Amino acid sequence: MISCSERMVKGSFDIRSYNAMIDKSDNTATNQASIEFQVHKITESAQNFFVYFIYHFFKQKYNYFYINISIVNPITIYSKEHFNATHRLHNISLSEEENLALYGMCYTNDYHGHNYELLVKITGMADTSSDSFIDAKILKSLIRENITELLDQKNLNLDIEAFKLINPTKENIARFIYDILREKINQQFELKIFLYETKRNYVEYSG
Repeated sequence: MISCSERMVKGSFDIRSYNAMIDKSDNTATNQASIEFQVHKITESAQNFFVYFIYHFFKQKYNYFYINISIVNPITIYSKEHFNATHRLHNISLSEEENLALYGMCYTNDYHGHNYELLVKITGMADTSSDSFIDAKILKSLIRENITELLDQKNLNLDIEAFKLINPTKENIARFIYDILREKINQQFELKIFLYETKRNYVEYSG
């Protein structure tokens, strides 16, 4: 038996598991093999090439062989939250004139608010025993406890320690949210943040 469980990346193929059973007991055949693959993250256009490649690769090694290829693509889950917050944009390294030219009405002594829409995207492989990889209720609670309750109805410049030193632009807020959630969510899952400042103005961040 040849067994390999290491993660191997072959171009577009992310081969998570490989198993080959080699049988030399039959004297009429030099080699016989039963090969099983579990392939993740393979694009549709690459599937036919993958099968062709595997077939010709093992054809050179074995007289008789059976190949079983299981293609498992990742699943994406979205969770949406909402919070209201005020802020004022300014860069301490710029003059008043430069700040006004850069941020316009967002640079005033009066703070202004936004109704932020937060969309959290998580991508991963489903557990074969449950056909799921993260509980939606747990994810929603995680976002509410660590993000919504922290930022909702707050003055970002005054109430959030991080933004006393960092300009609370939508880009920096998205990065701030990502850094918090990245520590709470399994590292094997891909995480992306979409933050809508208005319906037409949003940013996405994935680390």
